[in-house]
Amino acid sequence: MNREKRLRASYREKKRNKTESDGEDLRYNEEQQLDDMDYTFSNRCDDFDTIESQHINPTDIGDAINSDDDDDDDDEQILPPPQNSEILYEGSTKTRQDFVFDFLTLIRSHNLSDAAAKSILKFSQDYCPPNNKIPKTLKSVHNCLKLASPNGIICSRNSFCQKCGEESCECKDSSIAHFAGFNIVNQIVPILKGVSEKLTILPKNCKPLTFLFYVDGGKYAKSGKYEAWPLLATICELPSKLRQSQRNHIFLGIMYCIGKPNWGIMCKFLKSKFSLGTVIVINDQQYHLWGTGLICDLPARASLLNIVGPNGYHACCQCTVVGEYFQKRVIYPPGDYILRTSADIEKAQELAVKQNQHKKAKTTYEGIKGPNELNDILKIPDAVTADLMHTGFAGPVLQTVEKIYNGFKGEIIIKALTKDQKELLNQIICNVRWPCEMKRKLRPLSDMSLYKTSEWKLLTYFVIPTVLSAIMGTERKEESSNLMHLVAAIIVLSKKQITQSDIEHAKDLLDEWHKKLGDTFDDTSYTFKAHDILHFPQQVANHGPLPGHSAFAGENMIGFIGKQISCYGNEVAVSQICQRIDTVFRLRQIDKYVKPQKMSEFKEISQKIKNHLRTTLPNAVAYEWKKIRGTILRCATSDEPEPNSIILFMHENQLKCGIIKAILKSNNIFYLVVKSLNVEKLCKLYSEDYSLLANEQSWPEYSYFKNEQKFNDELITVEEKSVLHKAVLISAPKITFIVPLLTLFEHN
Repeated sequence: MNREKRLRASYREKKRNKTESDGEDLRYNEEQQLDDMDYTFSNRCDDFDTIESQHINPTDIGDAINSDDDDDDDDEQILPPPQNSEILYEGSTKTRQDFVFDFLTLIRSHNLSDAAAKSILKFSQDYCPPNNKIPKTLKSVHNCLKLASPNGIICSRNSFCQKCGEESCECKDSSIAHFAGFNIVNQIVPILKGVSEKLTILPKNCKPLTFLFYVDGGKYAKSGKYEAWPLLATICELPSKLRQSQRNHIFLGIMYCIGKPNWGIMCKFLKSKFSLGTVIVINDQQYHLWGTGLICDLPARASLLNIVGPNGYHACCQCTVVGEYFQKRVIYPPGDYILRTSADIEKAQELAVKQNQHKKAKTTYEGIKGPNELNDILKIPDAVTADLMHTGFAGPVLQTVEKIYNGFKGEIIIKALTKDQKELLNQIICNVRWPCEMKRKLRPLSDMSLYKTSEWKLLTYFVIPTVLSAIMGTERKEESSNLMHLVAAIIVLSKKQITQSDIEHAKDLLDEWHKKLGDTFDDTSYTFKAHDILHFPQQVANHGPLPGHSAFAGENMIGFIGKQISCYGNEVAVSQICQRIDTVFRLRQIDKYVKPQKMSEFKEISQKIKNHLRTTLPNAVAYEWKKIRGTILRCATSDEPEPNSIILFMHENQLKCGIIKAILKSNNIFYLVVKSLNVEKLCKLYSEDYSLLANEQSWPEYSYFKNEQKFNDELITVEEKSVLHKAVLISAPKITFIVPLLTLFEHN
């Protein structure tokens, strides 16, 4: 029996060693780890030449984000990489470097394992002439990539006891956790070099560079206890569409452990990189780096901040609300609450420590268990954000729509929608022609139990304020009004530019919603998420529009990281994540893979438009499509609205909506010929009884038109800069709603 155990252990060890040998050896000794961390993250960099020589190849660096997936730059101006590689074989037009780039792009885009990569490499060698220059091994492939793109992001890897955080300890806990830290400067510099002109203009030599941190857990194996906890950051100064882009996320580190991570290790790493005073210099411009906010879900927030969980009586770190026990749960009813300050939090932490000094059973002081690891990095509680994804869409919005659609029996009985109403609603949802940017379409509400959170987002912005509101009508006035107050507040706080007046209006909407929530849907609706939403207005004042600090982009990155793993052993998984993310990063820095999309010219345009152009733009060139503010706009092929041809634009200081009939270029300026629609503002559908909902401020740029009289006869020519948003049409039996794409980039 003992011999069999030894044989099995020997077999597992050989198999583990073989799997690890498929990837690059990423283990560093302690001295190398310390050298790497000190070298990469010095607190002061006085000369950009030093940084550039260490991290950036000035002759080889390209605009790392100038792909058509991210912005509207003139991608044709990007220079190709230097062709200094060997010819693949005699007579070939491709080089060894070309093969390496294409091969690794194929492997990583399809998330193939190292074993599959080796098979493809051998297959390629067998079908090429003898004496070809194809690399013989995966290690040679990666070495070739490193020569072309020398600035990787792997920094350090450590294994330690999950309980005490020490690399070697004598405690009884046998759980081993792994933490990998990434090179932050190598990731920040290419982003800034590509978008420096897009950053907020600040006084010379005084540009703060602020970061929102994101952390959450992802379990990638169906069996086993280990979870991956990526630590990510986004640059707040970037526009929303660039900030949420996958290629502009900064990998700070990743911890692979059982259950919740050791926050002390993570925060110690953060403090060493983002302590106030850390500076990098690019083109003689100083950038001061520090963190301003944290995005995570409620359980992770409670664990990280060392406070009680969302079901506790003092669960809110933002205010002094105290929960009440009601029907086997804790609820948070309306009331006058005092907002907490950072001084209040620090005092509560001190008192919690003091009262637990000589106690075995620890207690909390106003929900605070004691100090947390973030105190020296972020300003608590202002830095803590309530996530729109989990708290908003997957919170009260989901619960309320479920009660309205399916009915609810509690202290208050909510009738379900009738069969005819459900059929009409689902038919309208299924008939919506979504724009090309919407990668995930909305399924009918009969499948709401299968909805992803991104579908609840689409429902919130596009269906609830239009079709669902119209179907509920005056028969269900109270329920409809309550839900619309919540949705209107989310829409107002999701605008690209938000004024103080918008914040105050959204606060009024949320106060009205929360005050009547219990009377409309019973007191069990006063969940912690419903309370947390009340802090959205103050949160927007601190951190900007809600989509800029939602968890959609972070969740997307967790999925991306999971696809890099093909072996789920804890050490091997960390090794694969590090190596493959590093490979993806290197590939993105190579200009060859910034592939411009050429705009197709129109072969023919209608005679009516030609006649219109004779007087306005006689020498213009017509195009089939154009990308404006990150969205694809196409010319309509008929007089009927099409998914990618509806825009909202300004003309003679008025907001108008229309169908694009032609896209023109004259004297390097783009123009759009638009057939305008007879639209009315959505707020006019609400009577004066709805004082807040009848306010134009509640539905920014939302409108509708009657189906029988939708068109104006005139054609309007507008410049590209006059276009505000692409729009989506939601067609009902008598009217059609026009909804702007306000929050495209937080997920799609």
